Amino acid sequence: MSGVFGSDGKQVPQGFKNLPHFAELQQAASCALTTPTAATVVTDADCWAAGDQSPTNALGGPLVSATAGTITITKAGNYEIEYGQSDITVVNAQVITLQVFGGAAGTTTLGGISKSTQLTGAPLVMAGKCFAACAVGDVITLKVIASTGNYTSAAGFLLVKEI
Repeated sequence: MSGVFGSDGKQVPQGFKNLPHFAELQQAASCALTTPTAATVVTDADCWAAGDQSPTNALGGPLVSATAGTITITKAGNYEIEYGQSDITVVNAQVITLQVFGGAAGTTTLGGISKSTQLTGAPLVMAGKCFAACAVGDVITLKVIASTGNYTSAAGFLLVKEI
Protein backbone atom coordinates (compact mmCIF):
# COMPACT_ATOMS: atom_id res chain seq x y z
CA MET A 1 0.00 0.00 0.00
CA SER A 2 1.41 3.39 -0.93
CA GLY A 3 0.66 6.74 0.62
CA VAL A 4 1.80 9.27 3.16
CA PHE A 5 2.19 8.08 6.75
CA GLY A 6 2.44 10.10 9.95
CA SER A 7 4.87 9.48 12.80
CA ASP A 8 2.29 7.14 14.36
CA GLY A 9 2.35 4.88 11.28
CA LYS A 10 -1.19 5.80 10.24
CA GLN A 11 -1.97 6.99 6.74
CA VAL A 12 -2.71 10.70 6.37
CA PRO A 13 -4.50 12.52 3.53
CA GLN A 14 -2.49 13.52 0.47
CA GLY A 15 -1.32 17.10 0.74
CA PHE A 16 -1.10 16.94 4.53
CA LYS A 17 1.88 18.94 5.78
CA ASN A 18 3.84 17.50 8.67
CA LEU A 19 4.95 20.44 10.82
CA PRO A 20 3.93 23.17 8.36
CA HIS A 21 5.60 26.54 8.73
CA PHE A 22 3.40 29.35 10.01
CA ALA A 23 3.82 32.60 11.88
CA GLU A 24 1.53 35.31 13.17
CA LEU A 25 1.74 38.94 14.15
CA GLN A 26 -0.95 40.06 16.58
CA GLN A 27 -1.75 43.70 17.15
CA ALA A 28 -0.83 44.35 20.77
CA ALA A 29 -1.71 48.05 20.90
CA SER A 30 -3.41 50.74 18.87
CA CYS A 31 -1.67 51.49 15.58
CA ALA A 32 -1.65 55.04 14.21
CA LEU A 33 -0.36 56.13 10.81
CA THR A 34 -0.43 59.75 9.65
CA THR A 35 -2.16 60.13 6.26
CA PRO A 36 -0.73 57.01 4.55
CA THR A 37 -1.60 58.04 0.97
CA ALA A 38 0.96 55.58 -0.42
CA ALA A 39 1.15 51.91 0.59
CA THR A 40 2.57 52.09 4.12
CA VAL A 41 3.56 49.08 6.23
CA VAL A 42 1.19 48.71 9.17
CA THR A 43 3.60 49.22 12.04
CA ASP A 44 3.96 51.60 14.93
CA ALA A 45 5.85 51.66 18.22
CA ASP A 46 4.54 48.71 20.25
CA CYS A 47 1.86 47.96 17.62
CA TRP A 48 2.67 44.31 16.86
CA ALA A 49 3.58 41.36 19.05
CA ALA A 50 4.80 37.99 17.80
CA GLY A 51 2.00 35.43 17.93
CA ASP A 52 2.16 31.68 17.49
CA GLN A 53 4.62 30.14 15.07
CA SER A 54 5.83 26.69 14.05
CA PRO A 55 8.48 25.60 14.08
CA THR A 56 10.07 28.10 16.42
CA ASN A 57 12.85 30.36 15.13
CA ALA A 58 15.41 28.10 16.81
CA LEU A 59 14.20 25.23 14.61
CA GLY A 60 14.26 27.22 11.37
CA GLY A 61 10.73 28.65 11.39
CA PRO A 62 9.63 31.95 9.87
CA LEU A 63 11.35 35.05 11.21
CA VAL A 64 8.91 37.45 12.86
CA SER A 65 9.79 41.11 13.46
CA ALA A 66 7.18 42.83 15.59
CA THR A 67 9.02 46.16 15.36
CA ALA A 68 9.12 46.09 11.54
CA GLY A 69 5.72 44.41 11.09
CA THR A 70 7.23 41.67 8.90
CA ILE A 71 7.31 37.89 8.58
CA THR A 72 10.28 36.51 6.63
CA ILE A 73 9.89 33.14 4.88
CA THR A 74 12.53 30.50 5.73
CA LYS A 75 11.06 27.57 3.76
CA ALA A 76 10.05 27.86 0.10
CA GLY A 77 6.51 26.78 -0.68
CA ASN A 78 2.91 27.81 -1.09
CA TYR A 79 1.43 29.96 1.66
CA GLU A 80 -1.98 31.24 2.68
CA ILE A 81 -1.81 34.77 4.06
CA GLU A 82 -4.69 36.05 6.19
CA TYR A 83 -5.03 39.48 7.73
CA GLY A 84 -7.49 41.67 9.55
CA GLN A 85 -7.82 45.05 11.20
CA SER A 86 -10.68 46.24 13.38
CA ASP A 87 -11.87 49.25 15.33
CA ILE A 88 -10.53 51.46 12.57
CA THR A 89 -11.12 55.12 13.41
CA VAL A 90 -14.09 56.66 11.67
CA VAL A 91 -13.20 59.39 9.18
CA ASN A 92 -15.97 60.73 6.98
CA ALA A 93 -15.94 59.13 3.50
CA GLN A 94 -12.37 57.87 3.74
CA VAL A 95 -11.36 55.07 1.36
CA ILE A 96 -9.13 52.54 3.12
CA THR A 97 -7.22 49.80 1.31
CA LEU A 98 -5.40 46.95 3.06
CA GLN A 99 -3.05 44.87 0.90
CA VAL A 100 -0.46 42.11 1.32
CA PHE A 101 3.03 42.62 -0.09
CA GLY A 102 5.94 40.16 -0.34
CA GLY A 103 9.05 39.34 -2.31
CA ALA A 104 12.70 39.79 -1.39
CA ALA A 105 12.17 43.38 -0.23
CA GLY A 106 8.48 43.15 0.64
CA THR A 107 7.61 45.38 -2.32
CA THR A 108 5.78 42.96 -4.65
CA THR A 109 2.00 43.07 -4.59
CA LEU A 110 0.75 39.62 -3.59
CA GLY A 111 -2.93 40.47 -3.60
CA GLY A 112 -5.33 40.08 -0.76
CA ILE A 113 -6.77 43.52 -1.44
CA SER A 114 -9.51 44.64 0.94
CA LYS A 115 -10.95 48.03 0.11
CA SER A 116 -13.74 49.90 1.86
CA THR A 117 -15.21 53.37 2.05
CA GLN A 118 -15.50 54.30 5.68
CA LEU A 119 -18.48 56.46 6.53
CA THR A 120 -19.39 58.19 9.77
CA GLY A 121 -20.77 55.61 12.17
CA ALA A 122 -19.55 52.39 13.71
CA PRO A 123 -15.83 51.52 13.56
CA LEU A 124 -14.73 49.69 10.42
CA VAL A 125 -13.58 46.06 10.34
CA MET A 126 -11.58 44.74 7.36
CA ALA A 127 -10.18 41.27 6.65
CA GLY A 128 -8.97 39.21 3.74
CA LYS A 129 -6.63 36.54 2.52
CA CYS A 130 -4.55 35.53 -0.47
CA PHE A 131 -2.31 32.70 -1.60
CA ALA A 132 1.29 33.06 -2.76
CA ALA A 133 4.25 30.94 -3.83
CA CYS A 134 7.05 32.20 -1.57
CA ALA A 135 10.81 31.78 -1.77
CA VAL A 136 13.27 31.72 1.10
CA GLY A 137 13.92 35.32 2.14
CA ASP A 138 10.57 36.71 0.99
CA VAL A 139 9.28 39.37 3.39
CA ILE A 140 5.52 39.46 3.99
CA THR A 141 3.94 42.73 5.15
CA LEU A 142 0.48 44.23 5.50
CA LYS A 143 0.21 47.71 4.01
CA VAL A 144 -2.51 50.35 4.21
CA ILE A 145 -3.53 53.28 2.06
CA ALA A 146 -5.97 55.86 3.45
CA SER A 147 -7.37 58.43 1.01
CA THR A 148 -7.72 61.23 3.55
CA GLY A 149 -6.86 61.78 7.18
CA ASN A 150 -5.09 59.46 9.57
CA TYR A 151 -5.45 55.71 9.98
CA THR A 152 -5.77 54.14 13.41
CA SER A 153 -6.66 50.58 14.29
CA ALA A 154 -7.13 49.08 17.76
CA ALA A 155 -6.80 45.38 16.83
CA GLY A 156 -5.48 43.24 14.02
CA PHE A 157 -3.46 40.26 12.85
CA LEU A 158 -1.25 38.97 10.01
CA LEU A 159 -1.04 35.18 9.66
CA VAL A 160 1.22 33.41 7.16
CA LYS A 161 0.86 29.61 6.92
CA GLU A 162 2.28 26.97 4.62
CA ILE A 163 -0.25 24.95 2.65
